[in-house]
Amino acid sequence: MKRRDFLAAGATLAACAPLPGWPTSDGVDEKVAKMRAAWRELEPLTQGFYTNYTGSDIVVAGQRENFGGNFERLVALKAKYDPMNLFRLNANVPPNA
Repeated sequence: MKRRDFLAAGATLAACAPLPGWPTSDGVDEKVAKMRAAWRELEPLTQGFYTNYTGSDIVVAGQRENFGGNFERLVALKAKYDPMNLFRLNANVPPNA
């Protein structure tokens, strides 16, 4: 199925979370590069992302785009209730974005 047909059909990719793993560390950089290249091809077919599936390479700009109009409200809540960013180990919104 061609991309435009896929999108025109209203198809939804509900969850795509490639979680690669390798038995050794040999060639990891190359393998990660291939996974990122594959994601760049899939990303145009998506509408945002599930924040718990993100890696450390997602920057504030990606979060802002994902949360849309809610981003500033989330930043304000984070600044009010967690200004020291204690809960930072998950995919959180930074308190000073």
